[in-house]
Amino acid sequence: MKKKLSANIIDERELDKSIENGDISPVYIPRFATLSDIIKYHFCNEIIRYKKTNELKQKDIAKMIDVNKSEVSKLFSYNLKEFSQERLLGFIEVLIGRGADIDLEKTWNQIKKQSKKLTKKIRAQRNNSAVA
Repeated sequence: MKKKLSANIIDERELDKSIENGDISPVYIPRFATLSDIIKYHFCNEIIRYKKTNELKQKDIAKMIDVNKSEVSKLFSYNLKEFSQERLLGFIEVLIGRGADIDLEKTWNQIKKQSKKLTKKIRAQRNNSAVA
């Protein structure tokens, strides 16, 4: 007899699929996030997606991009303040150079979508302060 999952049980495979598809985010991006934070978040997310898809360990990624495991731990916990956009993109370039299947077009489309929202918000704030 197959056990039914109760409403309180999370199916991690389904959760991973939703994260990989971009349906949900494993981390909350605050409304006040800067464009730089949004870009760094999506770069981190793509590296994490690659790790999960290929069932790699953090130490495997650390070895591939030639950094220590503690830095990779920061990366995988979305500690964005620790990394510049350039450094994260450098990690992605190294991974691609080593044969990683990383979809930068999808990543840029996600960044573009969020940057449009940010642009609208900034313009609205500017217009509100000009009226005041």
